[in-house]
Amino acid sequence: MVIVYGEDFVSVRKWSALFRAGCENLVDDPRPGQENAIITVDHIDKGGRLVRSDRRVTLRMLAVKVDASVETVWTIVHNRLRYRGSARSGFRSS
Repeated sequence: MVIVYGEDFVSVRKWSALFRAGCENLVDDPRPGQENAIITVDHIDKGGRLVRSDRRVTLRMLAVKVDASVETVWTIVHNRLRYRGSARSGFRSS
């Protein structure tokens, strides 16, 4: 088996043991914790409009208005919209 599957042999053994025990589900079971944030075009557009209308808006204020986490809003503002700066100096395009 090691020759056929190489380093993945341990995973194959675990999977085959689960299959023999009756587990036939091919989908991962849900895991606890925070789910991944999905950044939609609507989030990006709304965040962009809000920043352009008030350059001194904070990430926390944007998060409330966009209905997303502060981290998600940071990703939108800095990575998608390419704004730099802070609420202190106002966001500016780079």
